[in-house]
Amino acid sequence: MSRKIKKYYLAIIRYGLLVFIAALFVSPLIWIFLSSFKSKAEILANPWGFPSKFFLGNFAVAWVQGDLGRILLNSTLVTFTSTILTIICAAPAAYYFSRVSFRGKILYHPILLSMVIPIIVLMIPMAFLETKLNIINTYSGLILAYVALHIPLSIFILANFFMSLPRLLEEAALLDGACRFEILRYVILPISKPAIFSTLSIIFILIWNEFTLALVIIADPPLFTIPLALKAFAGSYSYEYQLVFASLVMVNLPLILVLVFLQKHFVKGILRGARRY
Repeated sequence: MSRKIKKYYLAIIRYGLLVFIAALFVSPLIWIFLSSFKSKAEILANPWGFPSKFFLGNFAVAWVQGDLGRILLNSTLVTFTSTILTIICAAPAAYYFSRVSFRGKILYHPILLSMVIPIIVLMIPMAFLETKLNIINTYSGLILAYVALHIPLSIFILANFFMSLPRLLEEAALLDGACRFEILRYVILPISKPAIFSTLSIIFILIWNEFTLALVIIADPPLFTIPLALKAFAGSYSYEYQLVFASLVMVNLPLILVLVFLQKHFVKGILRGARRY
């Protein structure tokens, strides 16, 4: 077998595996989307087939009965606020850990080690602390918990990207009399947009889908985020499958739009951060 033919077969196997892996991830989403247009009887009779008629009424009923407008607003407020605050706190820390020599640099690895602590270990201490601070069962309590939880990961991603940047621009700014904050704001951050956007997308996804910590901190249904509301909604309408599927489609649509918008920046951030290796 010639080298050209062998390379051709290897390409077929490689792309075949990629298509198979992609199908494993995409097929459940397609199934949920198609099932959201079916009636309950059709889902039970033909769960894997295409809907005989695309019924849009499921979305209206699920929106009203599940109060999805309020739930989406809750999750949007908590997720956007937590994500922005996480980046604001993590970017200066990542810059100093990666570009500046100071005594506190010894804290970098302990901060990263905190990422391996299971969230279930942190739930009780965090709930106890927020109870003492009187911010339990509030948006602010949930937002602060998310910020504290995701700062180490953000520092790790941004610090690795900052290390890949050349020092020439930074040294030129120092010669011009710029302070460290001005260098971060006017030199480092403008050329670090791929890393910023990739970190934003990762943190956004993690917070948007987070369930365990929200279950401990939030108790009032009017404050529920999407994972909590879907659990309650699916429990209340456990036999109304069409409503559950319709609600899943609607609450995940904003997440898909965010991923599509940030996809280019996400890939750029990963490739740029990998260059140093």
